[in-house]
Amino acid sequence: MLKIDLSLAVGGVAENVRVTADSPLIDVKQNVAGAVVSSEIIERIPKGRDFAGVVTSAPGITSEARNRGIQIDGASGADNRFLIDGVDTTNLLNGTSGKTLPVDFVDTVQAKASGYAAEYRASLGGVISAITKSGGNQYHGAAGIYYTSDALQGDVRQTLRLNPSNQNVAEYVTTPKDDYSSPEPIVNLGGPIKTDRVWFFVGYDPSWTARARTVRFNSTGQVATFDQKPITNIFNYNVTGQIAKGRSGCSSAHWAAFS
Repeated sequence: MLKIDLSLAVGGVAENVRVTADSPLIDVKQNVAGAVVSSEIIERIPKGRDFAGVVTSAPGITSEARNRGIQIDGASGADNRFLIDGVDTTNLLNGTSGKTLPVDFVDTVQAKASGYAAEYRASLGGVISAITKSGGNQYHGAAGIYYTSDALQGDVRQTLRLNPSNQNVAEYVTTPKDDYSSPEPIVNLGGPIKTDRVWFFVGYDPSWTARARTVRFNSTGQVATFDQKPITNIFNYNVTGQIAKGRSGCSSAHWAAFS
């Protein structure tokens, strides 16, 4: 019979606890309060066609027509500043946005609610700035169309008015719908002019509303149809480049035409 005696000692318990913490990214030189909306978010949120409407998705920013549009921290829509690629586009007459920039051409929209630098003078509300898309080392483009017409709208609601022949009588009337169609095709393309050096981005957005209104003149009984087709052309391009790899030197140009 073979017998083997084994000695088993109590094993020690080894424990290693490592605590790490990253320093918060706090810029002690800035006290700006606001929000930044990137193109990834812009593509996923409800929005209008203009860049300025994107910032209403940020807290403390609303849009009201009776107060001239965008309100930031309670200020009226006439108290803001608007910039596109660093160029001030504020309307000098009423303080609202002076240029239309389709969201399809926008890379980032930033809204500064308070604490912004003195360079944004004469602003009691906020500063809304947009940076347009730029090209890269690969060609990217898109094309599409927005469309609406009277056939896609609901029925016209009745409105209450005073009888034209008797101002003491109120009556409900239904205003006939205008025949209209409103297409808005859009196309853009970006890519390299010289790889790793110079890039371009170009976009074109024409829009128009073809409207026909038929009216009857009560005095003569004649019927006439009036047509209109106002067209808006928005063309945007920018060229960006760097002097050498790894350097921060950069030059850019932005041009927009409206008619």
